[in-house]
Amino acid sequence: MTDAQPMSPDQITQSKKQQQAISRAFEGACKELGIGLLSLDAWKRERLAQLILSFAEKGVFDAAALQRDAVTQYKNAGDESSSTA
Repeated sequence: MTDAQPMSPDQITQSKKQQQAISRAFEGACKELGIGLLSLDAWKRERLAQLILSFAEKGVFDAAALQRDAVTQYKNAGDESSSTA
């Protein structure tokens, strides 16, 4: 048996809001970047998800800010990789 405290209703609500912000940011960023559900886009979705989660780990949970920052970072990284292609 563990001594972990159960989450309070407020903590659960906050956690759900954070998860929703991450989901909205991901969906919006995919749409903005033209990343689809095709298997060929899987690596793009994974990279985008990593970016969004990295911002969330820093405490950013505003969906618009997450989307904006992730899209900017994704595009900047794409510019660097496309110059070598």
